[in-house]
Amino acid sequence: MAVPVASIDASRRLRLVNESFCRLLGRRVEDVLGRSIATFDDSEFGNALGSIPIEYVLAESEPRNLTFYAGQIGGRDIQLVCSVAHFAGQTPAQALLVVRADSRVASLPAAGSVVAMPHAAGVEALTSADLSMDASEGLRDIFVLSLTNRPLRRMLDQVFGQAQQLLRVDAMAVYAPFTIEKGQAHAGKVIYASDDATAGLLATHALLDSAVLAAVAEGQSHVYCVGTGDPGDAAVSPAAWLVAPMQVNKDIIGLTVFLFEQDVELPPDVDELIVSLAQQAMVAYGADRLQRLAGTAASLHERERLAREMHDAVMQSVYSLTLFAEAGRRLAALGQIERVEEHLQMLSETAQQALSEMRLLLYELKPAVLEQAGLVEALRQRLDAVERRTGMIARLEVEGNPQLAAPLEDGLYRVCHEALNNTLKHSLATEVTVTLSVDEEGARLRICDNGIGFDPEDPRALNGEGIATMRERVRRMNGKLIIESATQQGTCVTVLLTLPHQLDADL
Repeated sequence: MAVPVASIDASRRLRLVNESFCRLLGRRVEDVLGRSIATFDDSEFGNALGSIPIEYVLAESEPRNLTFYAGQIGGRDIQLVCSVAHFAGQTPAQALLVVRADSRVASLPAAGSVVAMPHAAGVEALTSADLSMDASEGLRDIFVLSLTNRPLRRMLDQVFGQAQQLLRVDAMAVYAPFTIEKGQAHAGKVIYASDDATAGLLATHALLDSAVLAAVAEGQSHVYCVGTGDPGDAAVSPAAWLVAPMQVNKDIIGLTVFLFEQDVELPPDVDELIVSLAQQAMVAYGADRLQRLAGTAASLHERERLAREMHDAVMQSVYSLTLFAEAGRRLAALGQIERVEEHLQMLSETAQQALSEMRLLLYELKPAVLEQAGLVEALRQRLDAVERRTGMIARLEVEGNPQLAAPLEDGLYRVCHEALNNTLKHSLATEVTVTLSVDEEGARLRICDNGIGFDPEDPRALNGEGIATMRERVRRMNGKLIIESATQQGTCVTVLLTLPHQLDADL
């Protein structure tokens, strides 16, 4: 569950909120945005919120957190942590509010969370099942487009069409990459705007200022924002906008922004819809980055390998999504609602599996981390973000001084990446250890797991795509690759390098 966050301006009005914050108030988003915190006095949390000395918080000249006790919710003490957030070109600043509580607070009923979606006369309102089906089919369509090398704009236009249908948005934008430097969040640049008017609006209006970015980063979830309410600004400023993070595991890699020209009521299950749309944008952005990487690869072999991995990783799941969606539609037409729900569940599970495969593929781009932090940190981040989050025990052991030339670090990282992928996909291992040792004579990289192993005499295993790729990379480094395995005894992959090296130019 996302951390509840909100921002409050000098007139004590809520300017942005996320869904978790609204649930604590027991109200819908549209009943919270723009209202004074003094009006939520029908609960202990609302009373605590209304008693926050906003003037004192905003008067702070030094950046620091101020903590206020907000009573108990669900038998647990909660606190309101306030800090100053500066919006570019606006004074005074706003107060960023973060609710600190243990996980039981987030399990309270979401009172009033079901809202109606307006629709044109004569058009039947969409049900929750319809919306879930449409969102899942949209995710399937984006996977298909990503596998056919469509341009990024074409894929994001598809996401925008989904957002128009499901959320009644008027415009959409995507920012990337999302970074955090010295505790400050940065949205990156606009990589997509749904039309020229939206691009012009984004150039003149700071919709993603420090308060919005801090709220998204702190809550790890989408936030709702409301405009200034200035009638003179209504022609060029949106009435409201929704900022959703594009996430790979827990890492935010970009932001999708949905803009509304006037206040609208949001559809049922809005959280799931927003997450699905942001996932679609994430897949499009990730596929585009993989395509660019393949386009600049040193050889045709490398480009073909990336294309095969994209195809093999998600195509089967995409095909299953198509089957489940079609079967669900037929059952719905027959009125068999219970079986429709079963197919929706299978469709959702398959979509999550396909997303996991895409997330794994995105780690092909991790050499960018090498340039910034080096081989050891890149390996540590990989183990933290992938292996440990699947429940596997993952260790990194470093011996000596691991300072190597950039091409060697890149080659070793990619070999380790391939070996770890094989462990995840095939070995059923519960533990993996990566050991990197470097001395004056050479370097050794060793990846060992406790999985089911394989027969080293089996030519199908030794000549597979993954091992063939590792052999080629090690050959370019003038090194030696050793693969040790036995049935039910795990696998060890070892790379031995002798320094100095004469590297192939196309490494």
